[in-house]
Amino acid sequence: GTDPTIFPKHLPPEYRLAGMAFDPPPAPAPELLPDQDLPPLTEFRDRAEKQYLTELIRQVKGDRKEACRISGISQSRLYGLLNKHDLSGFGSPGPARS
Repeated sequence: GTDPTIFPKHLPPEYRLAGMAFDPPPAPAPELLPDQDLPPLTEFRDRAEKQYLTELIRQVKGDRKEACRISGISQSRLYGLLNKHDLSGFGSPGPARS
């Protein structure tokens, strides 16, 4: 059937990386100022991706399925990105980190 829900995968990348909460972000958002020297795109994308993942994990409180639903990516892709950025979000159950 047709699903009227819009998921992040339906949006252009610049919107997918937009803030996901009204709380202040955990780290300064990568932002581009007019006329500043631009970082390489891969570096900018990596910083934005890491920030997105950090906020995603915080919002879903470790719920893997919810993280996949919100982000619009598969669980294997999610784990790949977490690994790439050295983030722990859904590892083996252990003491909760604050």
